[in-house]
Amino acid sequence: MQLKTLDEFVTPARIRNYSVMLVVAFTVGMVGWLLSMHADVDAYGKPFGYDFITFYGQSVLALQGRAADAYLPLEILAAEQATIPADMAVYFWHYPPTFALLTLPLALVPYKLAYTAFVGASLALYLLTIRRISDHRWATLLALAFPAVFLNAFHGQNGFLNAAVLGFGLLWLDRRPWLGGAVLGLLVYKPHFGVLLPLVFLVTGNWRAFAAASLSAGLFIAATFLVFGPAPWIAFVHNMPLVSSLLEHAYLPWPKIPSWFVALSYLGVARPAAYALHAAVALVLGAAMLWAWRNPGAAELKKALTVLAALAVSPYMFDYDLTLLALPIAWVAEYGRRHVLPVGTKAALVLAFATPIVFTPIASAVHVQLMAPALLCVFIAVWRVFRASEAAAGVPLPAARNLAPSPA
Repeated sequence: MQLKTLDEFVTPARIRNYSVMLVVAFTVGMVGWLLSMHADVDAYGKPFGYDFITFYGQSVLALQGRAADAYLPLEILAAEQATIPADMAVYFWHYPPTFALLTLPLALVPYKLAYTAFVGASLALYLLTIRRISDHRWATLLALAFPAVFLNAFHGQNGFLNAAVLGFGLLWLDRRPWLGGAVLGLLVYKPHFGVLLPLVFLVTGNWRAFAAASLSAGLFIAATFLVFGPAPWIAFVHNMPLVSSLLEHAYLPWPKIPSWFVALSYLGVARPAAYALHAAVALVLGAAMLWAWRNPGAAELKKALTVLAALAVSPYMFDYDLTLLALPIAWVAEYGRRHVLPVGTKAALVLAFATPIVFTPIASAVHVQLMAPALLCVFIAVWRVFRASEAAAGVPLPAARNLAPSPA
């Protein structure tokens, strides 16, 4: 099927109708899952909130003055089972102590209340971020319909928070560089998504953002030493080989990991070569993104490329982390409301929209990970839009030629 035909299929009416159906389906799915639980675990012995029990268990230990013990498998498991005794699953804690500072107060309230507050507050921040990108009347609906939203809420994960921090930081980067940089510096709690940002500051000469990000990151890290002491950082560093081993030997669920390392490992590529090729893709996309920042073109497309390049950096991430894709989808679609997009762009946005939920069952069934290639296709599509924005010098087209509303 030609890309033009796929683009023509993406109409405003279909976007709206399918979004409503997805929101209803996700809501029914969540309710059905909750009703199927017994003693707060599902049929597979996994707890309400899934990954969130790790956040809560870490909070229990940290409030007892044992933050470093969260990196010990038996200790975190004991804290999780003390919270939900019927829990048969094992969820390890691999986050840096900066994230432990954010999850610290969770165990001050009952488990389900903590889950509701964490997911609800971060979801509100995510939706606010999308509304700041697009003022279209359907923006909130489409943001809720994004499948990664369901995955992140189901797992009780931090994808909403990641999207809000990276989204607001990039939104403010041009007009309020001190504030934008300070917000982006907070990504030291999930550092692999922020590793390219200092390079963006350098190539654009945005020294105020660089200084603000350095200051906020430094203060964030210093706060962990004041609250926890050095022990959690020592434990975090000692824990890194375990994380690598779990990833490399597929003790972590490869079907849910959208990295080139996993995609290549599924194909039998040797571990050193898989790491090298993964790094090569990340370097190429990072270099292209930095080149874009150094050249004329639409600012929102540069920000979209930054998020997509960030998603290529780490071999260790999961499908719920793809909540970040809402940002480039929204920026490109919002740009498309004022400009004609190259053929295939709307199809690429649909691909990005579907990626978090479509390719995991395929990988489970046939052991081929297609999420990483899908993300590369989306990057290339956004890159084509950026190059077109350079050629057009950002000149808006008449209203009659406006495209469909933002699908994120």
